[in-house]
Amino acid sequence: PTVRLEKAPLTRVGWDGVDVALHLAVDNPAPVRATIEAFSWHVDLAGARFLDGRQPAGTTLEPQSTFPVVIPVSVDFQRTAAMVADLRERTEIPVTLGGTVQVSTPLGPVTIPLDLSATVPMLHVPKIEILRATVEPPSLAAPRVEAQVVLGLSHRIAETVAFRDVGYALTLADRPLVSGHLDELASVAPGAPVEVAIPFTLDLLQAGTTVVQLLTDGSRARVGFDATLSVATPWGDLPMAFDQESLVPLVRGAVDAASP
Repeated sequence: PTVRLEKAPLTRVGWDGVDVALHLAVDNPAPVRATIEAFSWHVDLAGARFLDGRQPAGTTLEPQSTFPVVIPVSVDFQRTAAMVADLRERTEIPVTLGGTVQVSTPLGPVTIPLDLSATVPMLHVPKIEILRATVEPPSLAAPRVEAQVVLGLSHRIAETVAFRDVGYALTLADRPLVSGHLDELASVAPGAPVEVAIPFTLDLLQAGTTVVQLLTDGSRARVGFDATLSVATPWGDLPMAFDQESLVPLVRGAVDAASP
């Protein structure tokens, strides 16, 4: 008999960890029955012992048949980081299944060593930054001006992810500016930061004296961005919340029309 790893699908994905199911196949190609007398296993993550266990003994392997075994493994990133020093720098975590399967056959006992491997993703929460605000120079002849807040998006996930389904609210100098929803914000490759502009129209008559003076004379502005969004990864969509206020450069000039 032999043991092989058929697949290792993720059954749960989150920023705090992932669950993976190790689907094993115990093959008995012989024309006679065999019996699993003992099945002990252990799981190592990036070389560190994480979990061990035993499967029930006494299972009969019919002639020329395959017996399935599923071993669930829940990988908690915080717990794993305490065992693996460089975990936060990784984008994938090697999973190794070791152990032995002892099988009795008509020809005598057989011990099958286990040395099977897979990988699971290490998910890092993406980074969102408020980089700057751009506003068209105010004019007494125009009660409204076009403006935008520029965000920086980056991440350290192994694959390209998409930021979508974004509900947001912007503030300037603690005053509400605009709120809205974007179906798609941006797709971002690993290690390739992207800048995204969120445009809005500012009514100077409603903005108040403080905001108008800031837009006229100020060089920096306190901008707040509060958002809930979905991060689409190859392993599923993950919810994310962002709430930050930053003192950023205030640029006067043309507003970029190429915005989401």
